[in-house]
Amino acid sequence: MIRHAHIDDAERIEEIVQQSLDLKYVTALQSPMGIEKRKHWIEHRTRNHPVFVYEEDGQLIGYIALSAYRPQRPSLDRTALISYFVDNKHFQKGVASALLQYLINYLKTTSIKVIIAIILDGNERSIKLTEKFGFEQWAYLPDVFEAYDKVLSQVYMGKVLDQ
Repeated sequence: MIRHAHIDDAERIEEIVQQSLDLKYVTALQSPMGIEKRKHWIEHRTRNHPVFVYEEDGQLIGYIALSAYRPQRPSLDRTALISYFVDNKHFQKGVASALLQYLINYLKTTSIKVIIAIILDGNERSIKLTEKFGFEQWAYLPDVFEAYDKVLSQVYMGKVLDQ
């Protein structure tokens, strides 16, 4: 089941983010937000920038969020950034695909027309996921990420939604 996130999901979302941090090189995040900040983050979502969670047997196992792209520039309000995280035990089970499809369908009811995923180069799972949904590589930023004694690049995958 996919639904809007609520503040009670904050702790579980933080756990899933921590799993990704432990894997290294799959996210540019360096630390979780913290439960209180995560609650605030969930509470202050807008119609155009929601968070959806995927539940299975009453357990939250993934989420997808939409964030403003360059929020200080109103001319870019039709564009948003996506991020998604899935519990490691549920990789390759269609959770991220279901979340992304749900989000794309939801966006037909909003003013968002362009979505961008910023992915660390080498995260082939995320690159393939976005390609599966018609995203194309729009940009490549070489050597912009440095952590864990490694320098990586970022890939910008973008999609213009059907009008």
